[in-house]
Amino acid sequence: MNSATDATLETISQIQRVMAEYDQRLTVRQIYYRLVADCGLENSLKSYKRIVRILSDARKNGIIDYGAIEDRTREITENDKKDYVTVGDHLRKLHTYITRWDRYYGVPMWLRQPERVVIMVEKQALQGIFQEVCERWEVDLAVCRGYPSLTQQWELAERIKSRVVGGEDLHIIYYGDFDPSGENIFDGLVGNLEYEFGVGASSIVKEALTLEQVQAWGIPPAPAKTTDTRTKGFIETYGLGVQVELDAVKPDKLTEMIEDSIMRHYDHGIAQERDGEASDDRDRIREVIQKMNTDILLEEADR
Repeated sequence: MNSATDATLETISQIQRVMAEYDQRLTVRQIYYRLVADCGLENSLKSYKRIVRILSDARKNGIIDYGAIEDRTREITENDKKDYVTVGDHLRKLHTYITRWDRYYGVPMWLRQPERVVIMVEKQALQGIFQEVCERWEVDLAVCRGYPSLTQQWELAERIKSRVVGGEDLHIIYYGDFDPSGENIFDGLVGNLEYEFGVGASSIVKEALTLEQVQAWGIPPAPAKTTDTRTKGFIETYGLGVQVELDAVKPDKLTEMIEDSIMRHYDHGIAQERDGEASDDRDRIREVIQKMNTDILLEEADR
């Protein structure tokens, strides 16, 4: 990239700063929308194509690692089992597992909790950030990839109904773009749950993005597509025709929002009681382990 202009080099520097904020690989679109939000990049097709070109050249020239960018729409399914473990090593692992059996015991985070949560996100590109938080909180995650299928909506409705029968409340917390399509996805989801599947609209809320958040955080919008039939109704509702991507939100802010929306439905007092009981259960497991002759596994492993 010897012939790169100062503007291109500055853009590469901005891209590297954005990428440094994440612990996972990013898509090109994620990088682009963060540049729009944080660096004042014009939100247009021309700008997007420029970023695509710069990222392509930067990877070919070794400035940005190929492994730093991911394409979620064209993944390789790996089925080749390459690892080989000897019988001796396998038995040693079994010995280690048994002697530490108590450490692997736990109870679900949401045991006896009166409420449950399902997080929904419109964008597959943000799945990594959402999945990390949801795994830590043991919360189900539904990735829509745009409009959720009717099957996915039916499954959500069945989950809500089953929780109601069990005496629990299930809350669906939705994250999507603030644009004509993003709002239409949420409105359609609420409508189908209520009228098609008989689930109250109070069970689902949109956490982000909202007009208030876009204005408070100063995220630069792009003009809404005039060819989108939903744009007219969007303008009538909000008084402006824009589109703002959820990808433009910083990862730490997004993570904080997800955690806050989950914790609103989590009773920490119940959790403390559960943790105390789990500790007593691990003591019981240790007593059982002490009565077992696990050394025979090591003897067999050394043969």
